[in-house]
Amino acid sequence: MATEEEFARELLSRQSVLAGIRKDYESLWKDVIEFTNLRRYNLDGTQRAGLKVGTAIYDSTAMDALRDLADGLFGYLISPAMQWFVLRVEDERLMMIKEVRAWLEAASWQMYSALQRSNFYEIMPEYFQDGGSIGTSTLYSEEDLEEGRIVCTICHPGEIWVAENKYGLVDTTFRKVVMTARQAVQRFGDSGNLSDRLLMDSKDSTRFDNEYTFYHCVYPRKDAEMTQQGFRIGKDNKPFVSYYVQVDGSKIASASGYYSLPYQVWRWRKNSNEIYGRSPASDAIVDILTANQMSKTLLHAAHMSAEPPLNIPAEMRGKTRITPRGMNYYEDQGRIITAVQMGQGGYPIGVDREDRVKTAIKRHFMTDFFTLLSRAAMDGRQLSVPQVVEMQGEKAVMLGTIVGRLNSECFDPFLDRVYQIESGAGRMPPPPDILSASGKRVSVEYMGPLAQAQRRLFKTQGIYQGLESLKPVAELTGDTSIFDSIDFDVVTREILEATGMPAKAIKDQSRVDAERAERAKAAQAAQQIEMAAKMAAQIPNISKAPEAGSLMGSIAGQEG
Repeated sequence: MATEEEFARELLSRQSVLAGIRKDYESLWKDVIEFTNLRRYNLDGTQRAGLKVGTAIYDSTAMDALRDLADGLFGYLISPAMQWFVLRVEDERLMMIKEVRAWLEAASWQMYSALQRSNFYEIMPEYFQDGGSIGTSTLYSEEDLEEGRIVCTICHPGEIWVAENKYGLVDTTFRKVVMTARQAVQRFGDSGNLSDRLLMDSKDSTRFDNEYTFYHCVYPRKDAEMTQQGFRIGKDNKPFVSYYVQVDGSKIASASGYYSLPYQVWRWRKNSNEIYGRSPASDAIVDILTANQMSKTLLHAAHMSAEPPLNIPAEMRGKTRITPRGMNYYEDQGRIITAVQMGQGGYPIGVDREDRVKTAIKRHFMTDFFTLLSRAAMDGRQLSVPQVVEMQGEKAVMLGTIVGRLNSECFDPFLDRVYQIESGAGRMPPPPDILSASGKRVSVEYMGPLAQAQRRLFKTQGIYQGLESLKPVAELTGDTSIFDSIDFDVVTREILEATGMPAKAIKDQSRVDAERAERAKAAQAAQQIEMAAKMAAQIPNISKAPEAGSLMGSIAGQEG
């Protein structure tokens, strides 16, 4: 077993290796940050906070497109104003049980409550911006035990180094964390796990805002056990170990573990031979740089056109008044001030070329997918409901691969972590016995507009097409019995679930069958009453003697 200082140095050494791997990406990241995501400046941590940035930008198309992309993803995927996910059980037979559905809905709402108490919705637009610009976003979540809520942080790309397992999934994160002496003592206590210098600063009000650097190292417990060098990894058998290492003094400030990885690292798109993601901004970087240079050139040309250089007679040096209503006096009328004639023939061509480049940038960021309806309204086009549904379905198809990776790398593990935190705190409702005994896994189904559009497109499209295909056959043959092959109860449930109908609004099949039986019984009784009434109407008034030879007369025993 390594000593504390030896193990701390090993962790710092591994961080150095991971930093070397990431270094090849940083040149591209800096260009992307400079022209699309200015808030992420200071990638290498060498610049002071609060510096003036963006002075080299002459075209804001990429910045606007990134903002539209981030806002669009937020609104279409996880808006707090809608129910954007529900819990489900993979076994459809369990989903038919009302008790199970009621628990799933109650558990979902408890998770919504946890998200509302947290700062999740406040920080997620920044997460999407990192994905659209850098290509790699990192969300960290932990529980504030004092407040009883989840706290989320979007980590600066310059502070994160990651490693993958054999399946290409991120299972290791090293994060640089800068804390003041006061913050470090608040988090780790004033024990011997911190350097003497930091502890001394924390006790002096003139120095407890001095900053210290830590690395938060999280990786699989199996890796720690395999190296046999883990320091105080504990006996809780949590799948992930966690160490906070103080750089100054090589101290292990904290050693603990997690049931799940607290860092959700999303790569917008990833090449198989790379670790970090690629983004729309990295794809469009040539167009972004081109648009910036063209805007700079056209701005200069426009400035030259508005305020051209002047030819001034030498004898008028120091005597000119180039201002509104300025007066210049001449002895020789031929010696006047004239503007230098600049060729502006290429200006319209430059503007046209600039517009094309800007359009190409917007296509990279797919902003059109989030503004189709508003653009149609601005163009004065009237769209039918089927057209709107098709357009929404097109959005879902085009963004399917992006949203799929976002779900698997961010939302799925994050919601699992929310469920674990809420369960550990005793805030989740206990599951029904039948669900616990089944051992079936609870999964997440996403219900945002994009997810619903995709579900409607792929889940209900087959239903509608099938019914539409049978309709002309039934009309041609006059035989509606061909629909007997369809279980319309199943069809109805599929459509309702695909459109996001709340589970509590859908009746159990047993209740539906019982109500149908009651209606059939009531209808039969009503039919019998109606038949009896008709028969009674055909029977003469009992106060009148039956006519001879009539049916009633024969019943009464009269002779004809």
